[in-house]
Amino acid sequence: MSRGTLAAAVAALALVVVAVVLGRAPQQPTGPASSSYATTPDGLAAYATLLERAGHDVRRLRAPLDEHTPAASDTIVVVDGTLLPSRQRAALRRFVGDGGHAVLAGTAATALGGDPSRGIQRIGRGTATLVDDATPLRNRALARDDNAEQALHLAGPPARRIVFVESVHGYRDQTGLAALPSSVKTTLWLLALAALAFLLLRGRRLGPPELPARPLPPPRRAHVEALAAALARTKPQPQPQTNHEDST
Repeated sequence: MSRGTLAAAVAALALVVVAVVLGRAPQQPTGPASSSYATTPDGLAAYATLLERAGHDVRRLRAPLDEHTPAASDTIVVVDGTLLPSRQRAALRRFVGDGGHAVLAGTAATALGGDPSRGIQRIGRGTATLVDDATPLRNRALARDDNAEQALHLAGPPARRIVFVESVHGYRDQTGLAALPSSVKTTLWLLALAALAFLLLRGRRLGPPELPARPLPPPRRAHVEALAAALARTKPQPQPQTNHEDST
């Protein structure tokens, strides 16, 4: 094995090892505040896990509410985040009016125009539970006092599916490579770098093609004849003799 091949193999192996280490490295708390994806102290990942352990089917909705409205048998949970646009507020009102249930907490408690201090707002055949302070639902406070019990009470019986609206926290539906986890994307980038390093180190093999056989010297006889002809051309010619008697 040549040095170039060995170096390329070592570089590729090193990048793969780095990818594996990054994939197994402990994940740091990430995510925006009040998101069910967020594992930071202000996130709601613990609340989502609590609901799942209590028997709820927990889903996350990344699409706008006016494009994908859950079934009336579901419970929509919107906590803080950006203000819902008018079309999504209208879709949320239709959802509740058709018999659905919504939990609106924090800044989202006024999404339907109600007074958060009233607690429960009835619209049509459904209800919306308004919570003006979302702090008890967050990761850092869920285990305190009876916050976990109150959080489960907000979600209703386990038969109801819980749908966290994540579009208010900046999440969108993604397809293709964008939908891959960040660890997978990192691994793919490192593998691409390993392939590039291998090509650079082995690039000398991509030059002009080799001849089918190495050029050989001419046959010995032809060489000798060519050398004799060259010597014959360089041999001095005899000078003609002068007759002195004829000159007299």
